[in-house]
Amino acid sequence: MEQYKVIGIGDNVVDKYVHQGMMYPGGNALNFCAYARMCGMEASYLGKFGNDHIAQYIQKVIDDLGIERNHCRIFEGENGYARVTLEDGDRVFLGSNKGGIAKEKAWDFTENDLNYIKNFSVIHTSLNSYIEQDLATLKKRMCLSPMISRYAGMMNIWNKYAGMRTFHSFHAVI
Repeated sequence: MEQYKVIGIGDNVVDKYVHQGMMYPGGNALNFCAYARMCGMEASYLGKFGNDHIAQYIQKVIDDLGIERNHCRIFEGENGYARVTLEDGDRVFLGSNKGGIAKEKAWDFTENDLNYIKNFSVIHTSLNSYIEQDLATLKKRMCLSPMISRYAGMMNIWNKYAGMRTFHSFHAVI
């Protein structure tokens, strides 16, 4: 099987399960990277972090998972989080800070970033990544069509993990 080199660009948060007093890392772009690593792929993450204990915790988890993160940005302020509880086994979101500092700071991709991103077979991002205004630049500079066609080959891998929502082997007390 062809080895894919993938990158998640975008959101990272923690879900604070208030009924447990625990928090779990996640975010669509970050979860993508975690699952790719669990499948044995080379994965990198490019995201925006605050400078609080939540951001430090997520960065430690990323490092523990072996996900490269050298192009991430760190800003003064609060990292993204959501407050969550369970009702009858379903997640109920109680509120969030809407991505924290990530919503306030532009991506401002540098030439170095764009050259770096070109090295990946698949780019994954999400609606919660505050990246919409940059998608045209990424598409133009990255030649996304080959990445999209290669992505179809990864669907079999993701289907194996269909029920997974967060990587619960990593957690911290709130």
